[in-house]
Amino acid sequence: TGMDYDPETDVTKADQQRICAFSRANTHREGLQVNIAKLKKKLQLVKDAGEAIECVIDDEEEGAFRVKCGDMFMDVEQDAAESYVEAKVAGYEAEIKESENKLAAVLAEMEEHKGHLKKKFGNAINLDPAKPQTWQEKSG
Repeated sequence: TGMDYDPETDVTKADQQRICAFSRANTHREGLQVNIAKLKKKLQLVKDAGEAIECVIDDEEEGAFRVKCGDMFMDVEQDAAESYVEAKVAGYEAEIKESENKLAAVLAEMEEHKGHLKKKFGNAINLDPAKPQTWQEKSG
């Protein structure tokens, strides 16, 4: 027949499953990176609030410290405001660490799939998420 099987370039079911697994992991990686960036921004805002608390001169003034609770703000003592900020900082730092650990695992999974696929397909397959696909390069 005119169609011969070439194990070097033909895509087997196992290859397709590995490509799909790489793609899913890549999508998960992107989501984790976005989430980590958001968490870091929130962490910085909370740290900035903590610094603002330290800068308040007249902490005896009514309403000097407020904590947002849902859609409202509650007047709190300076110690309560500082405790709230410390708890938020610890919470965000723990979430960031957890997300970074998940990201490291996803990246390791991607590297494993990438190694197998690059070994078989070489440069015929693009597995670098930062590089545009070849069809995108030619359409310019």
